[in-house]
Amino acid sequence: MIIKNTIPHYYYYISALLLAVTLAYPPFILAGIAFMLFMLIAQAQPLKHILLLVTFLLVALSGDLSSELRNVLNIASFLFLVFYFIKEKGFDISVFPQLTKTLAIFISGVIVSMILSSLFSSAIITGFTETGRQVMFFVIWYILFSSISGEKDLFNYIGVLAASGTALGLVILYHLLTSGTSVITLIAEGLLHEGGILNNPAAAGGVFAVAIPLTASLIISYSDNKKIKYTFAALLLAQVAGLLLTNSRAAVIASVISSLLLLFILKRKIFIGSVSAVFIIAVFIMLLFPFTLEMIELYFRTGRILENTRYLLWDMSAGIISDNPIWGTGPGQFKSQMYSHLPVMLGTWNAEQIKWVYESSGLGESHNFYLFRTAELGIPGFISAAALPVIFIFYCVKNMKAYKHNTIIYPLVTGIFSMGVGLFARSFLEATGLLSHGWISRDLPFWICFAAIIYLYQKRPINILSES
Repeated sequence: MIIKNTIPHYYYYISALLLAVTLAYPPFILAGIAFMLFMLIAQAQPLKHILLLVTFLLVALSGDLSSELRNVLNIASFLFLVFYFIKEKGFDISVFPQLTKTLAIFISGVIVSMILSSLFSSAIITGFTETGRQVMFFVIWYILFSSISGEKDLFNYIGVLAASGTALGLVILYHLLTSGTSVITLIAEGLLHEGGILNNPAAAGGVFAVAIPLTASLIISYSDNKKIKYTFAALLLAQVAGLLLTNSRAAVIASVISSLLLLFILKRKIFIGSVSAVFIIAVFIMLLFPFTLEMIELYFRTGRILENTRYLLWDMSAGIISDNPIWGTGPGQFKSQMYSHLPVMLGTWNAEQIKWVYESSGLGESHNFYLFRTAELGIPGFISAAALPVIFIFYCVKNMKAYKHNTIIYPLVTGIFSMGVGLFARSFLEATGLLSHGWISRDLPFWICFAAIIYLYQKRPINILSES
């Protein structure tokens, strides 16, 4: 009997391509090993459990620990997510979950604008590399979005974000206890500036700015269950402690705005009482212990408000935009034109600060989301930056109206809405965390929340004739 080979020919072509890529880029070998570990775990656990594990690692594990390790994780995670999607959905496009028209147009516009900006740039390869990373990010996000099939999945993903913030907070607290950092240094520079778990406080701050309002919303959602409520309260405490130790002013501002907005909408009496109590206690402490005011000023570095390096970076960004108004510098190419618009003398303290940003920043040197998008992508970049908060808030408000009487979902939607407002406020001081050319660890927390909002919008109990 002759047994026919049932393996499609294109499998051999794909295998040969993967082998060639592996030989050309050795980290793929480690990524393959990591992928196989995911698959082995999947033999004993449901695939969705592995999906949550992968999501946690993508959010909680920063590239500052090891860029090589991060690349391996990204590749292995991408392979597993593609495997999961094909296993669950197959190749029948008709069963693929649909995005809303508005969001589909937005995502398409982002990709097209990056392609065009790359074509008109002086470093096309760099532009297309950044564009490819953004496409990969949206593929990862869409797979996570497609895996949501009920409220349980929604809360699992929000729980993963809360767990990521808590894990990061605990690691930072552990480093505090073992580093011997002085209180004055800690207040003035933050633990992360002292070589902690992350070299860039913006990375940790972004995670906390998402996790804190979400965890607070979970406390409200499960307020009738004391065990769950107190558990989330403990997680929130670790997150707040980690946030304060980062000394990231932008993240603190985002967290305060989102938390106050959440309380204002859901717990008006607690909001009024909390604000009044904080004000009275603050005045009382400052009157009795005047040196505390100096510590607060030191923590927020108020003495440097008029000499902030961000102002110089914003000035440089404005100069780059004026030179590249239509298509920008090209994705990932802001850094190549920074020193053409240096507003200070070389060798000065300000010049050294700019040099530090130049050497240490992987992206978003503008320290402003809107300047960053406009400088690198021109007019289309500014349009996408301005449209993102409008689209996000639109869907959040629709959901808040639709789930007004749902005591479980409504607090969650309000928490996501408040988180978004906080991040948009933060975006005037930080460029990353929303749409950073596919920077997974920075942008994924926000977009996971966006996936939850879109899912709830499509499943909302109120039928609206005009689909957006």
